[in-house]
Amino acid sequence: ANPQSDEGANIISEFNLEDDLLNIGALGVGGFNELTLSNEDGNALIAFGGNELVKLLRVDSDSLVVDNFVF
Repeated sequence: ANPQSDEGANIISEFNLEDDLLNIGALGVGGFNELTLSNEDGNALIAFGGNELVKLLRVDSDSLVVDNFVF
């Protein structure tokens, strides 16, 4: 996946829930429970501390689990 910048959030257009991982450990996130997950126009938004980190195109945020992330 190739992230592109859009108003501060990285956009990932081809995230595979079964195979891909989001490595966000360098951003100061301590764990899954610190993330805010929401949906916008069919895309998953992942935020931390009020800042959007990543937008996953065509992914439902309800389908994201701790195993999709590296902290």
